[in-house]
Amino acid sequence: MVVEEALFLYGPKGETLFSEPFPLVSDVGEWNSQMPAFFHRVERSGDDRSYAIISAILVEYQVDRILKLIMPGFRRFAENRDVTFSMKLSLLKSLSLIPEQFIAWADAIRTVRNEFAHDIQVESLEKMGKKARDRLMSAYQDIPDMKVAKEKAKTTRQFLGVTLQAVVFGLRMYESNIMLLVETIRSSEFLEQLKGIFSSRRTKELESMQGSTK
Repeated sequence: MVVEEALFLYGPKGETLFSEPFPLVSDVGEWNSQMPAFFHRVERSGDDRSYAIISAILVEYQVDRILKLIMPGFRRFAENRDVTFSMKLSLLKSLSLIPEQFIAWADAIRTVRNEFAHDIQVESLEKMGKKARDRLMSAYQDIPDMKVAKEKAKTTRQFLGVTLQAVVFGLRMYESNIMLLVETIRSSEFLEQLKGIFSSRRTKELESMQGSTK
C-alpha cells in the first residue's frame, strides 16, 4: 500500500496535532515483519466469537503501543488500575494527536467484541445486536478507499476484517509521528528553545507592566 495514496490515513487539518503520517523506513520494515502474521492469526481464529475478540485484542495492542510512547508511565498506570479498552480509547482521543477516525473505527471493533464477550447467546456476527452492527457498518462505510478489499467484502465478518486492517495500519503508521514528537520534546535543544521563548515572553510582560505604571 502506498501511504501517499491511502486516503483513509489522512485527517482534517487543525483538528488534531497530526493529520498525516510520517512513516519511517524502519517502521514500515517492522510492520512488514510483524503484521502479516498477526492478520493471519486473526483469519485463522475460527468462529466469529474468536474472530471478533482477537480482532479487538490486536487493536488494543496498537493503542497500547501509542500510549506507552507518549506517556512514559502508562505501563505502570495500566497495571495498577482496571484500565479498560474504552478508557484507553478515550485517553488517546483526549490527547488529540492522531485523526479521530481511527479511534472511532477502533471503538466500533470494541463494540463488536463486547457483543460476544458479554452475551453467550450471540453466536455469529450476522446475529449480533443492531447497535454493534450499525457501529461496524458506519465505520466500514466511513473508510474512503481500500477499494480492492472492499470489493471482496460481502459478509459482516469481511466488513470487520477490512475495518480492522484500516485501524491497525493507521495506528501503526502514526507511531512514527509520536516517536518523533517524543524525541523532540525530550531533547535538550527543545528545552533550550522553550527557555528562550519563556525569557522573551517574560521580558515583554515586565516591559508592559513597567509601561503601565508610568
